[in-house]
Amino acid sequence: MSYNVARHLHCSTALLHISHGITASQWICRAPARDTGKAKSYQFAPVTIGNGCTIDVRAGVSHNTNMEPGSSLGALSWLHEGEYIPTGERWDGVPAQKVGMTEPATANARGQSIDPVKHALLTLLSLWLQTTISALPWMALTYLYIDAPVNPQTNPFAFLLFVLVGAPACVITGLIAQALSLRLLARTRPGAVNRWSAEYVCIWAKSHALERACLWLSGTLFWPTWLRIAGMIDRNSLFQRRGRAPDKSAEKQ
Repeated sequence: MSYNVARHLHCSTALLHISHGITASQWICRAPARDTGKAKSYQFAPVTIGNGCTIDVRAGVSHNTNMEPGSSLGALSWLHEGEYIPTGERWDGVPAQKVGMTEPATANARGQSIDPVKHALLTLLSLWLQTTISALPWMALTYLYIDAPVNPQTNPFAFLLFVLVGAPACVITGLIAQALSLRLLARTRPGAVNRWSAEYVCIWAKSHALERACLWLSGTLFWPTWLRIAGMIDRNSLFQRRGRAPDKSAEKQ
């Protein structure tokens, strides 16, 4: 049995049947139980995910649902109680409905596999570089504080002003630096990418930086601006719901 599971996947083995070769994206959830409205009373029912199914980012399935082999559930969608997705179909929406057929997976993934140790070192190096870029403004702020110390006891107002101005400035500068650093990475071409190739490390680094920026900016007016600085959407699609993301390539384990 093999399947790809991203972070923040909330599930338990009870009443959850997962088959071979599924792809579960980030922030998905399943609900094999629901509150019946009575005190300390819950109704349980199975959730079945067939061979080769795909559950996209932040999608969810309710209890007593079934995804037949080769089916897929779109991002931000919810499969309602008692529903099932027939073989090969793609559902989307809240509640989810059929929108078409699942695109067939690419047989051959590009990119040569590298040694697992080298792959791990490249991943750690990319994580260290991203962390260092984000920490540079805070290091500069610390240097300014040491160079021109502000005593909170003798001058509390100046110290408070230093913190209130310096901390937001560090966050903003770090986010901009991260966005600009993503432009130094090669743009990812559409298609399937070998999970153990060097190109996948580059894709992982972009996804990680995007997730960190999302924690600060998602849902704000600055989010589209950050995406444009990072080169993920163009000027024409700035205010569209979905922009031209460079990393929609499929991943192959």
